[in-house]
Amino acid sequence: MASVGSHIRRLRAAKHMTQEELAERLFVTRQAVSAWETGKALPDVETLERIAEALGVEVTEVIYGTAPQSPNLWQLKRRWALIGAGFAVILAVLMIITLKNGAYGTWKHGLAFQFTDSNYQTSYQNMPSSFSMELDLNDLESNAGKVLYEDESGCCVLVDSVDENMPGEYRVWFRACGVYGRTGGQLVSGCQSMRVDKTTWTMTTTAAMTAVVDGIHYPCSEAGASGLIFKDGNHFGFYLNPRTPDTWEAVSIDGLDKLTVTVSGLTRFSTHRLFYWDIY
Repeated sequence: MASVGSHIRRLRAAKHMTQEELAERLFVTRQAVSAWETGKALPDVETLERIAEALGVEVTEVIYGTAPQSPNLWQLKRRWALIGAGFAVILAVLMIITLKNGAYGTWKHGLAFQFTDSNYQTSYQNMPSSFSMELDLNDLESNAGKVLYEDESGCCVLVDSVDENMPGEYRVWFRACGVYGRTGGQLVSGCQSMRVDKTTWTMTTTAAMTAVVDGIHYPCSEAGASGLIFKDGNHFGFYLNPRTPDTWEAVSIDGLDKLTVTVSGLTRFSTHRLFYWDIY
């Protein structure tokens, strides 16, 4: 604090202000200002704040003789530009990695991406078993979500809906849900997309369905199927109105509350990435 007086004198002179002018602004005598500047007296904290205000400086400059350092804006801008550029490079590298190793395409389009990408090998396996379930014809909405097939891999085939296409004509729609990750995936379904060559593909229904009426299994005709319109699978359907296998005459289901159906010919579609970077 011994140099406070010299700081006051220097700052006052820099403002081209006399001791009398500073004293008038502070409502003190000229002798008080002189005593501060010669070190014979020291102003209290409140007076130091008033002196700083009168001289137009920070109080720290009165006490220590230096003003608080303002940030170097150019250095700050340069630093943030370098940080921003670094983040941009990191993001670009991560994007290249996710594009090259199949992570982005799989996240964006699921099994459909792996089906069309040449870095993935596809294979098909016939499911030898058949799968049966009971459908309620009185409460069609209650059938949604019933499980036709599921396995430990996470693949499943569920009833998506049962509807009445026209009076007395019923349809059941199945939703096939598969599993997938960056290195490959699986889908068990009654219809599958298949490659013809590098640029074209086709969709084929592999499943067949029968309905039990009076203890006899009658075939049901296909109602429709889709390609890989979902990230994790597709859907397919059959008419619930069975027909005789020889003459294809309609078999009446009038008066039936429940109808047992059996689906066979499910296939497992698998994908496996042939070339990928194991970067995690």
